[in-house]
Amino acid sequence: MNTKLLLQILASGLAVNVLAAETDAAGMVKEALRSYSGANGAAPDYRAAYEKFEKAAKAGSPLAEFYLGYCALNGTGTTRNPSAAVQRFRKASAASLPEAQLWLGICLHKGIGVKADAKEAVKYLTLAADGGSVQAQYYLGRMFCDGAGVTRDVEEGLMFLRRAASGGSSDAQYLIGRIYFDGTGGKPDLNEGIQWFRRASDRGNAYADIALGEAYRDGRGVLASPEAAVKYFRMAADRGNVEGMIRLGDCYRLGEGVVKSDSEALAWYDRAAAKGSAEALVALGRLYQSTDKAKAADCFARAAKQGSAEAEFMLGTAAADKAESIAHLRRSADAGYAPAQCALGRLYLNGEGVSRDVSRAAELFRKAAESGDAEGQYFLAVCAAKGIGMKANPTLAAESAMKSAAGGDSFGQYLYGVFCQEGFGTEQNDKEAFSWMTQSAKQGNRSAMTLLGDYYLNGIGVEANAAEGLNWLRKAAEAGDSDAQFLLGKVYSEGRLVEQNYPEALKYLNLAAKAENPRALHLLGIFSKDGLGGVPRDADKMLQYFMKAEKLNNPDAICWLGICYMNGVAVARDMSKAVKYFQRAAALGNSEAEFWLGVCYQKGLGVAQNDKMALEMFRQASRQNNSSALLYLGLYYKNGRGMKANPAAAVSCFRRAAEQGNADAMYNLGLCYDNGIGVKTDYAMGFEWYRKAAAAGSSYGLYALACCYEAGRGVAKDPVRALSYYKMAAQKNNRYALLMLGRCYEKGIGTDPDLFEARRWYARAAELDTVFAQEKVDMLDKAALE
Repeated sequence: MNTKLLLQILASGLAVNVLAAETDAAGMVKEALRSYSGANGAAPDYRAAYEKFEKAAKAGSPLAEFYLGYCALNGTGTTRNPSAAVQRFRKASAASLPEAQLWLGICLHKGIGVKADAKEAVKYLTLAADGGSVQAQYYLGRMFCDGAGVTRDVEEGLMFLRRAASGGSSDAQYLIGRIYFDGTGGKPDLNEGIQWFRRASDRGNAYADIALGEAYRDGRGVLASPEAAVKYFRMAADRGNVEGMIRLGDCYRLGEGVVKSDSEALAWYDRAAAKGSAEALVALGRLYQSTDKAKAADCFARAAKQGSAEAEFMLGTAAADKAESIAHLRRSADAGYAPAQCALGRLYLNGEGVSRDVSRAAELFRKAAESGDAEGQYFLAVCAAKGIGMKANPTLAAESAMKSAAGGDSFGQYLYGVFCQEGFGTEQNDKEAFSWMTQSAKQGNRSAMTLLGDYYLNGIGVEANAAEGLNWLRKAAEAGDSDAQFLLGKVYSEGRLVEQNYPEALKYLNLAAKAENPRALHLLGIFSKDGLGGVPRDADKMLQYFMKAEKLNNPDAICWLGICYMNGVAVARDMSKAVKYFQRAAALGNSEAEFWLGVCYQKGLGVAQNDKMALEMFRQASRQNNSSALLYLGLYYKNGRGMKANPAAAVSCFRRAAEQGNADAMYNLGLCYDNGIGVKTDYAMGFEWYRKAAAAGSSYGLYALACCYEAGRGVAKDPVRALSYYKMAAQKNNRYALLMLGRCYEKGIGTDPDLFEARRWYARAAELDTVFAQEKVDMLDKAALE
C-alpha cells in the first residue's frame, strides 16, 4: 500500500502544489524528486535524492522532512529505520502537512516504528483527511468499517469513504459499493451497490469491473447476462488485473458469454500466471488434468511452492501414493483450506491411510465448518448427530445441517430435511422438510429423491400425490438408489397407494436385492414365505433371504429368523437360538422382536421364566405402539401379574391396540365394558367392541356376541342369532363356543332340542379339553343307555 500511495501522491500533483512558492528549499525538494524518479531518462539515484532531501529539510522544508521519513520507512537511499521515519513524519505533521499526518497515522495504527496507538492514529488521520488527503479519508473509512483498532462503525466509515469518493478515489467508490452490495452492517442494497461499482469502474477500478462481472454472471442486482459479465472481466484483465484474467479464462473454459475455447482459457490463465498468480496456476492445472496430467502436476507444484493451499489439495487428490497424498492434504488443511480439511477428516473417520481417529476427524470438520464450508458443516452435523468424535449434540447437528443446506450442499439439504421431519435438534416441521428435500433432490441427490417420493406418496409436508411420488422414486431407482427400488417394490406389492402390480414389485425388489438392500431381501423372504405374486411358497428360499438380510443387520429379518427357530420352520426348533435372534433384533429397536422376547420371558421359552423381564419387553414394544405387546401388557395390568392390578391402565392398553385393529384387544376391551373393569359398566359399549372383534375375525368376539344375544345383554335377546354366532365361533374351533353349541342343542336354545347334535358338539369341545365337555358327553351317553 505504501509504494502505491507514494506514486499516487507524486501523480496527484500535491508535491508540486506545495512547491509553488519558489523558495530555495522548494527548489532543493524539486531537485531531490528528479533524482528519486530519474528525470530526463536518467536512472533513479535514491542516495543522491536522500542527501538532497536532507539539505532541503535543514533549509526548513516540511515536505522534505516527509520524504526523508518515507525513505527511512522503506530503506530507499538510506538504511531502513521505521523509528526515524516516525520522527520525520511528526516534524512534518507539526507543519500541518497532510501527507505526513497520513503516514504518521498509518504508523501509529499499525505499530510501525512506534507503539501502536489507535486513538492517536485516528487523530492524525483525521487531520490529514480534513486537510484534503483522499488517502486518509479512504484509510479511515476502512478502519471504521472493518473495526480495525477502533469500534466498528459502518456509518462513520461510510462518511469518510464518501468524502474520499467525492475526491475521486475509485477505491473508495468500489468499497462503498461492496458495503451496500454485501449488506455490511445492514440489509443488502444491490441496486445502490451496482451504482457505486459503475462509478468506480468508470474511473478505471479493476476490482469494480470484477464485481460488476460477477453481478451479471450471477444475476444479482442486474439481469443475468453472461455476455456483460465477459465484458467487465475483460476490462479488468485489460487493466492488468490478475483476477480479471482468471475470471475471463473461466468464461472461455465454461463457454459462458463466449464460445467455449480451452485455448483462450489457457492463454488468459497463462497471462495471469506470468504475473505470479498461484490461483492462475491452479486453474491451469485443473484445465490440463484431462489432457496432460504431467503439466497439471507441474502447475500445481509451482502453485504449491507459492503457498497455494488449493494446489496442495489438488496434489493430494491426484497423488497415487497414499502417504504422499496425505502429506499434501495435511499441508493444505493446516493452511486452512476447507476442502482439504474435509478430505483429511474423511480419511481419519474411516481409517484410510491413517490410524482411525474420530476426534481428529470431528475437529477437522469443525474447522472447515467454521470457515463457512458447506461440506464441512454437513460432516460436522453428522458427527454431532451421532456423537462421532464428540458428545452427541442435536442442537449443533441441526444448526450445522441448516448452514450446510443454506450453502447449497445437497447432502446438507437432505440431512436438514430429515432433521425437520423428525424434529431432531429443531422444531418438527414437515413442510420445511419437504422444501429442503425438494432442493436436494433437484440437485440429483438420490437419497433425497427417494425420501421426496415417499413424502409425495404419504402426504408428508405436501398434498399426497401418488403419481409424483412414483416419478421421484423411479428417478432415484434409475440412478441406482436401492432404497428407492425397495420402496417401489413395496408400494407395488401392497397395492395401497397404487394399483397392486406384483411383476413390477418383483422387478424392483430384485434390483434392490442385487445391490444387497437388506429391506428388499427381507421382503423377498416374505414373498417366499407367503407365496405372493406368483412366487412359490418355499421355506428354504425364505430362510436364504432372511439370512442374507440378517448379515446386513436388518432387524425385521433377524426377528423372522427368531420366529423360524421358535416354530421350527425351515430349521430345527431351537428356542435358545430364537431368543438370541429376538434379543439382537430388539437391541436394534424392532418392536416385534421385543414382543416375542416378552412372550419367551413370560412362558420361560429358551430363557428362565421372568415376569419382570416380560413386562419390560412388552413396555418397550408398546412404546412403538406394537398392538400385540399392548394386548399382553393390558392383560398383565388386568390380571395383576407380576404387579398390582391396574384396570384403568389395562383399558388404555386394550384401547390403543384395538384402535390399530387388534381383534383380541377389541374383545378384551369389550370384556372390560361388559364387566366394569377399569371403566363404568356399559353393556352396549361392550357389545359394540365384541361386534368389532368379531368383524376382525376373533372367534372370542363371535362367542361373546352369541352370549350377549342369548342373555339380551347390550342388545335385544335373540336366541336364534345367539345360535348362529355360536356356530360361527365353533367353525373357528373356539372351545367355549363348541361347548355352548352343545348346550343350545341340548336345551333347545334357538333351535329344537337335538341330543344327538348336542353330543356331537360336546365331543368336539372335549377333544380340546374344554372344562365340563367330557362330563356332558358321558352324561348323554349314560342317558341314552337308560
